Amino acid sequence: MIGQIDPHKEVMALLAQLSASCKETVHLAILRDFQVFYFDKVEGQQSISILQPMGRQALLTVPGVGKVLLAYLKEKELDAYLQSVVLTRYTPNTICNTEDLKRYFMHVKDREYATDDCEHEHDVRCVEAPLRDRKWQVIAFISLVNQTFESFGKKLRENIFWL
Repeated sequence: MIGQIDPHKEVMALLAQLSASCKETVHLAILRDFQVFYFDKVEGQQSISILQPMGRQALLTVPGVGKVLLAYLKEKELDAYLQSVVLTRYTPNTICNTEDLKRYFMHVKDREYATDDCEHEHDVRCVEAPLRDRKWQVIAFISLVNQTFESFGKKLRENIFWL
């Protein structure tokens, strides 16, 4: 019976339920070569859709999915990683200070989820949580994506047609 379970299919069914309940796009991401790799997604039912190309990679310090992973590294591993990367500012909200990041990681561990508050892309907010195996190891990440009201309003203004 266990051999008949398709883990990807099971996870995608859960993502579909989550997407349907909140009407937002949900991504499945994994870690590959210390970068976040967006593996699959379920499109939300909202009229606005965030375009996140599958296969896109991002530095671990910026998107919430990377922050979830980094929050659970041992302190020495985290320090080594943070010393090995250049903290790039993508938006004014991007956290580019290692001490601020470490404080944020403690917050992630306390609540078991992370956020990306317009830190990677303007007008895009995300909430991310770890996906764990039966041994409680983080194996992937789920990311719920939505746009800010400001972005929605801008898109409305850009698409108004006068009769």
